[in-house]
Amino acid sequence: MAKKTKESRVDIISKINTPLSYFALVSLIIEGVLGALAIKINTESQLILVYGMIGTLVLLIIVVGYIGFKKPGILTSTSELIPPINCPVKLEDFFQKEYPDTMNEYIKSSELIYMIGVTLRGTSKKYYIELEKKARSGNSINFLLVDPNCFATVTTVTKRGYWQTDPNRMQGDIIGTINDLCKLKNIPGNKVEIRVIDYPIAYGVIIAKNNNSSDVLFVEHYPYKTKDNSVPKFILHHGSFWYSLYESEIMNLWSSGREWHCGQETIQ
Repeated sequence: MAKKTKESRVDIISKINTPLSYFALVSLIIEGVLGALAIKINTESQLILVYGMIGTLVLLIIVVGYIGFKKPGILTSTSELIPPINCPVKLEDFFQKEYPDTMNEYIKSSELIYMIGVTLRGTSKKYYIELEKKARSGNSINFLLVDPNCFATVTTVTKRGYWQTDPNRMQGDIIGTINDLCKLKNIPGNKVEIRVIDYPIAYGVIIAKNNNSSDVLFVEHYPYKTKDNSVPKFILHHGSFWYSLYESEIMNLWSSGREWHCGQETIQ
């Protein structure tokens, strides 16, 4: 014996529309008759129309009551026609103004780090002590910044800033960060690599990798001329589609960068 399948939405709508169609037809007939009577009987036309409206309302109540009594699931099932939006994570919880305190723990436990940004001034300063420890431990650390010698790109990046609007100052910030990072390259046994790119990087990124499912990607958006700098921030975990998408783009950026040779570069 075949199992009884669940009624489809089309079936539900058709079951509702069938009795309502009959009701609409009857209502039209009643209104037509009342209209004809109202034309012939001028003295009582208003009273006839009032009685007609009451009769139509009573008929509507009878039809709806019939549907609810005979098929109680039909009326309640119509809520399925507009399914609720399933949002497992609130955007207010996903997007943040600051990274969580656990970010430092991810950096400490990682074996491979990528740091990508326009100047990396704030990021490198905040985590410099930990980066120095990892450089001494022989962990791989990769930095990618905007090429300070590509002044046109530096100028383009500066245009989106709210308070930092001087390309010469932006260029100086990049050079200052690179000089600090070059100190890490002077540590014996280090695996530090610095690259620059002729491209206006659109967001800052830190990837903390351990070559397993605990890999984490931290992203900070670079907004256009807003007072809140580098927001929103959000975190992507290994295994998700969005993690793979961002990681792929970051690797493309890294591959497109050129190595910065500390002590051998001439600033133009």
